[in-house]
Amino acid sequence: ELEDFSGLNRSIEYIAKEEKFTFAAIIVENSEHESEILARYPENAEVENALQHEFDYLIGEQDFTTSDFRGKVIVAMAKSASTQTIAELNRPIYYLLLGSFIATILLSLVFAKRIARPITEVTSSAQALQRGDYQIEIPIAEEEDEIGSLQNALRFLRDNLHQRQMENDHLTANLESIVTQRTAELSQTLVDLNRVQDVARLGNFIFFRDQQLFELSPVAQQITNQGQEQISYEDFIALLNRGDEEILKTCLTQGCPEGQTFKRDLQLRIGNQTTWVSITLEHHNDSNIVPGIIQDINERKYSEDALRTSETRKAGILQSALDCIITIDDAGHIIEWNPAAETTF
Repeated sequence: ELEDFSGLNRSIEYIAKEEKFTFAAIIVENSEHESEILARYPENAEVENALQHEFDYLIGEQDFTTSDFRGKVIVAMAKSASTQTIAELNRPIYYLLLGSFIATILLSLVFAKRIARPITEVTSSAQALQRGDYQIEIPIAEEEDEIGSLQNALRFLRDNLHQRQMENDHLTANLESIVTQRTAELSQTLVDLNRVQDVARLGNFIFFRDQQLFELSPVAQQITNQGQEQISYEDFIALLNRGDEEILKTCLTQGCPEGQTFKRDLQLRIGNQTTWVSITLEHHNDSNIVPGIIQDINERKYSEDALRTSETRKAGILQSALDCIITIDDAGHIIEWNPAAETTF
């Protein structure tokens, strides 16, 4: 309860001096319950109009009582002024929000860069390993998070891949050395084989049933006097004497039974001359292929004929000689004697 209005008047006057407020007033209610404006600041303030059009003002009221009457203090502010005031009050908030937003962005960039940098490094390391670069430096991660575990796993993978590469390089070098050695040995073997074939006059051929075609080795071409690697079936059969044609035709067309080998000494007609050859046909898993060997045995045949002639001549001499002829080996065994020696002893 208030005994006088001196302090209240000073408060109202102070409030009214603030530019933010439109007016302030003291309204009392008399004994007849009628409202009267006891004081207004500024003095020309249109309090009645403001109370009738409250939607244009922001009005704050505070009731009070005295021993004789009741009243209330009204402080009003135009909404246009209140909007500006609210804007002024909100401006620091806006600045604070803007600063917070900028700080958040900066912190996000720093945090993202801190996360993205190890991810970029891990990605680069993985790409280097994919290219086969096992010399790339992958430091040990001190962090125990997922990225650190991934980085340490890549480091372990790099070490294992590097070790495997070194082992593979060593095995490859050994394999290349062995292949080089075996290739040289095979080449030398082929050279020796060709030399033996040339000396022995031994060649090989393959007969293809479906194509009716012979494929001759170089030595076989020399033996048959053919200047080409392949000849037809008819041309090869034409080289045989008539008595030998049917024998060889049967083996070529029907093939050799499994586990059996056809071998026969035949005569070939080479121009105006006759040459003795030994032909061997073998079984092959592919029924379309008949492999064979051909050898020039002309000299052997001549040697055999010469040996038979020599043996016949020696036998005639031994049989007709009047002298005793006895043949003894180095062990003292009699291995041969003639009829004269038989009669004598």
